[in-house]
Amino acid sequence: MDNIAKVGNVLKSALLFYKKHFLLLISLSASQCFIKYLKFLANQSYNRSVILEILFLVFDLWISIALIVVISKLYKNKTFDFGEVFDRVREKFWAYFGISFLVGIIGILAAIPNIIVLFMVDNFIPKLILTILFAPLPIYFYTIFNFAPIIAVLRGYDGNTEEVDSSMEASIRLVKQNFWLVVILLSISYLVNVPDMISGINAYKLKDLAAMENLISLKFLIKNLLVLPLAYIIDVMLYYLLSNRENNNLVEE
Repeated sequence: MDNIAKVGNVLKSALLFYKKHFLLLISLSASQCFIKYLKFLANQSYNRSVILEILFLVFDLWISIALIVVISKLYKNKTFDFGEVFDRVREKFWAYFGISFLVGIIGILAAIPNIIVLFMVDNFIPKLILTILFAPLPIYFYTIFNFAPIIAVLRGYDGNTEEVDSSMEASIRLVKQNFWLVVILLSISYLVNVPDMISGINAYKLKDLAAMENLISLKFLIKNLLVLPLAYIIDVMLYYLLSNRENNNLVEE
């Protein structure tokens, strides 16, 4: 029950924060959704350029880092300008990319049984049972390393002190005493995308282009446009709360 109360407090704070800074956050979110839509359109062409794919990835990562930096500044009630944000994005791009890539690879390796099930098992009941059975391993790794990209961006910034351990070790340390709290809060944002992931896999298996195009519909874009900033807010806010848990009643042990 204690974790449920904490989840409620974090969500309430995140929603109030989102409401207060809605226009700014939605502007960044719209930029990222626009890039994803352009990438989808480019993927429909057989002549798409590798350079274009790299540019889409770079801009997508830039906006992700910018969201982390902006939310951090707003959370601490600090003034900032976008020149400062751009400098931080440029400075931390490779660190964020490297950590995100490493965490992604670890998560994918842990999720190989789930991926096999999703692609190879057609019957719904066995697919559901096997997915639940194999889910704990990737959930565990994604949870313990969840804050690593955020730490890579914010470490040494805005009063955050440098630590001798790596971003991944620091993330493990933060999550260790608050594992279920982090799992529950991450699930709220991640579960929103599960139906689209399943639909995408089914459309790919059936080579159903119309179904694939439907995934990048107006409804999809609006959902991601609205949910994306909230997911970042929860992540950054939870990072700060756990980092200062000894002085914060919300997460005191």
